[in-house]
Amino acid sequence: MTSDERVNPTMLRKRLWLLPVVAAAGCFLGASPLEAVTNPPPVKKTNREISALSKIGTGQGRVIRDQIRRCPPAAGLPGFETRTTLFDVVIPLSSWFCDEEPCGQYLNGIFVARVEVIRRESPAYILSLFSEHGRSHRGCFNGRWQIIGPGGDVRADGTMVGTIDANTMDAFGCGPCDPQNFFDGCLEGFCSGGQGLAGSPICATISGFGLDVDFGQPDPEFGCITDMGLRIEGTKIVPCGTTHALDP
Repeated sequence: MTSDERVNPTMLRKRLWLLPVVAAAGCFLGASPLEAVTNPPPVKKTNREISALSKIGTGQGRVIRDQIRRCPPAAGLPGFETRTTLFDVVIPLSSWFCDEEPCGQYLNGIFVARVEVIRRESPAYILSLFSEHGRSHRGCFNGRWQIIGPGGDVRADGTMVGTIDANTMDAFGCGPCDPQNFFDGCLEGFCSGGQGLAGSPICATISGFGLDVDFGQPDPEFGCITDMGLRIEGTKIVPCGTTHALDP
């Protein structure tokens, strides 16, 4: 410990707070924290393995709440408007090319979610050399999701969070930074049962279209519905020896 750290407890605390984070990561993966690093590392026993999760589906988003709020004018300019929309999402899922058992067929249920979208409403135009549409309704979404089986049983559940109308899919290329009617984010959760996999963690990316009221259609029951599509690509952490190709 340096003399500065002895007289500056705030600096010391900032460094020490990382220790439980490192320890937690090590415990989750079955490794001891703060071990010496070698390349390749030593091979140790574990009771879990990573299995692929790959889903696709199309369905509907139902608007159940829609609000616009405006900032007060400043410096002679009109205040920015922010739109908050609450969607109920219903999408039947099927396996995509990379899907694996266990839970491959088991998780081909109905994806349901309640998702809140908070986006920039007005002014919608931004000046960008890389802008495809000359608009930006970009924003964020967050919500809770479930996969429901044919009998109404919950087969997996968790949370999702991400961005609206913001694109990094082309990495450092010249793709548009503001694709219309596009969402992209992270989906986390757990298998809820079946095949002895209750509690198996799920971690995946999720992307698609339909969380955008501008592309909706009037509906007498919900006021507005949108056509939706999504892809889920990620992993499940499952017991050793259970991963194999999809059952026919």
